[in-house]
Amino acid sequence: GEPDPGVDTVGHGTHVASTIAGSGAASGGKYGGVAPGARLLVGKVLGEYGGREDWIINGMQWAVDNGAKVINMSLGGGPTDGTDLMSQVVNQLSESSGALFVIAAGNYGSPQSVGSPGSADRALTVANVTKSDELSVTSSQGPRVGDYGLKPEIAAPGTDIVAARAEGTFAEYSINEHYTRISGTSMATPHVAGAAAILAGQHPSWTGEQIKSTLIGSAIKR
Repeated sequence: GEPDPGVDTVGHGTHVASTIAGSGAASGGKYGGVAPGARLLVGKVLGEYGGREDWIINGMQWAVDNGAKVINMSLGGGPTDGTDLMSQVVNQLSESSGALFVIAAGNYGSPQSVGSPGSADRALTVANVTKSDELSVTSSQGPRVGDYGLKPEIAAPGTDIVAARAEGTFAEYSINEHYTRISGTSMATPHVAGAAAILAGQHPSWTGEQIKSTLIGSAIKR
């Protein structure tokens, strides 16, 4: 519904996309993404002032319909037990398409605080660790509220992450005119999505569930 949906007026989406597939050209490769060879299909589902669940659901369907193999969702709402509508749509689309939804756990900083749609069974839900591999104090933690299900399943670096800066945004956190430093599970999630994209490229026949299991199974246990 925005006049120009191609413009990132917040900078969040640009930073996330760069963490996945940025070339790092403006930094001589220093701030390249996890999977710079990945092809991006960019859908904007929230505006400058947030948005509605149906916008997110429509975006998930659009991504699947357009053949996305790995779908990064650096967004979320309040904690749920995974039976809410958005989480159920993640489960349905994961099963019907074979895509993998990689979703931020949330930034509530307490146990049993994983938000929707990261609370979905089929999602690969991501917590935030620091660069010294310690759980960030702001990261949402498991178990899942209600049924004590295993969520999140994996963690990745999400603290003080440097990636592309959209023009006119994040001035207070900027490294320079090209890059900015941000923290949160939104920044951890694209690290995992990038790793999933690499696996999807190496094993084009794998389903999202196979990619998810491989990433969880090869993670360092803490």
